[in-house]
Amino acid sequence: MGRHMGEEGGVICMNARMLDITTGIASLVVFIIVLIALPGLPVPGGKGVAYVLAIAVYIALMSGAGILIREQIA
Repeated sequence: MGRHMGEEGGVICMNARMLDITTGIASLVVFIIVLIALPGLPVPGGKGVAYVLAIAVYIALMSGAGILIREQIA
């Protein structure tokens, strides 16, 4: 169960499922934005490199989010 902020203050923690869903949705939104934006930029190597960069950004976000969630749960 998550801890909630009381009258005296404290840390707000969501439960693991909500953190996972929230970070997944946020990462997907960032992926879609990057997928749309990067091919329009002058990237050396053309659009193929832009798509690979978009996937790399998505993987990095999901990995970082997973590490943060794991540390917060432990």
